[in-house]
Amino acid sequence: MSSQIDKAKKYSIVQFDSSGTKLVEIVPIIWIEEDQKEVFWPPCKGSALKTMVKKCEIVPLPSWTSHTFEKILGSYGSFHDACLKLKQAEDTSNIESSQEDDIGIRRGRRVQKKKDVVIESRDSSSDSELDLDNSLFLAPPTTQISEDQFDITIESTGDQPHPPDENNQQVAVVPEIPQPVIVQEDFDVEQDPKLFLATAADTADIKSLIEGMFLIHEKSFELLERQAEDIREIKAAIHTLRANSQGGNLLPDYSIIPPLPIAGRLELVAFEDWLKSSDSHKKLLISYLSTTGGSNTDRNTRQVLLKLIGGSLRCQINYTGKGNKVALENLEILKILKDSLRTRYPVANDDEILGTAKNWFKYAPKDGEDQ
Repeated sequence: MSSQIDKAKKYSIVQFDSSGTKLVEIVPIIWIEEDQKEVFWPPCKGSALKTMVKKCEIVPLPSWTSHTFEKILGSYGSFHDACLKLKQAEDTSNIESSQEDDIGIRRGRRVQKKKDVVIESRDSSSDSELDLDNSLFLAPPTTQISEDQFDITIESTGDQPHPPDENNQQVAVVPEIPQPVIVQEDFDVEQDPKLFLATAADTADIKSLIEGMFLIHEKSFELLERQAEDIREIKAAIHTLRANSQGGNLLPDYSIIPPLPIAGRLELVAFEDWLKSSDSHKKLLISYLSTTGGSNTDRNTRQVLLKLIGGSLRCQINYTGKGNKVALENLEILKILKDSLRTRYPVANDDEILGTAKNWFKYAPKDGEDQ
């Protein structure tokens, strides 16, 4: 984010002023807005914060807060080097200075414990290399972290660091982007720093995609049904042409007849439309039903009806349509029934056929299953 800091550097040691108290902290360069004298800081703490600082790869988000700083004491290419310089920065205001009388600066590590704020004191004779695992990370002066989150020993020096001036805390000015939603709720940033984030817009897109898939499947089934109907009609037309070209000696192709028995009212409407669309369809169905057995007109009528009408549809038909049922007297299949029976029993009259058909529908099993 800084325009002046060396791009090869990754970490800077930044000096803050909190009501006259000088504080220093290691900050990833991409979190620093040098021109505005601001540092952006995430709303996390503990091992999550430590990992984010060490990796220094996450760009500031709108939810982060910004803090003003006084100056950048130095910038370094590795976290290790920054830690070594941080110790020197705690002892002198100038990292490159070797004078012992330079003004001491406290590190920006403030620990909250039962409202008693203490600061870690460092032994001047300690090793120059810091323990990275026990390094305590803290938000610039406004963020506090509980002592028990780290395996370190906190010793009181008697000095109480002062909280920063609240006027220094500002709202981060970052281009607005959709707020992410954490899909993976239980995670360890140090173990798995790559989180799967989905914005509200992403969630809406996924929902639309799923709905679109269901719609595509529904349309596909409709298309297949229409294609099946078209294929039956084409086969019927081919069969008729062949029959005409061979003088009517061609065997009938019953595969073009829609599925039988007819299952429900919608299928009945479609079947009636198929019969009305061509006289060749009627002749083909009559030819198919005329092969049905039966030792007399009554038995033959019942067997033909069993071939035509399914059990559930049988309960929904009577001769006149009374009681919100389908009227048999208005259906094409009634004419087909009569013509197919007369191919086997030429002397069968309408009254005999209708009497058997009316009783067959009247005494349909209530469970919709044929007996």
